[in-house]
Amino acid sequence: MADLEKFMADIEAVLEHMIAQQRAKVVDVALDILPHLTPEDVKNPQESPEIAEDATFNFEDGMLAGLMSARMALRSQIFNVY
Repeated sequence: MADLEKFMADIEAVLEHMIAQQRAKVVDVALDILPHLTPEDVKNPQESPEIAEDATFNFEDGMLAGLMSARMALRSQIFNVY
C-alpha cells in the first residue's frame, strides 16, 4: 500500500507542477493582450472582452481547466481506493 500512496503522491506533485506552469502561461498570454491586468483579473476573462475573445487565451485557459479536471479526477479516485 505504501508504494501506491507514493505513486499517487508523485502523480499529484507532477499535476501540481503542470498546473502552476499552465496558470503562469495563461497569465502571460493575458498580459500580452492587456498589460494592465492583475492575475486576479485573468481569472475573470469575461470582464475583459479582448481576452475573452482571444483564441490563444481560450486555448491556454482550456488546457489549464483540463489539467485541473485531471487533478480532481485523480483525487476522487484516491478517495475511492481508500
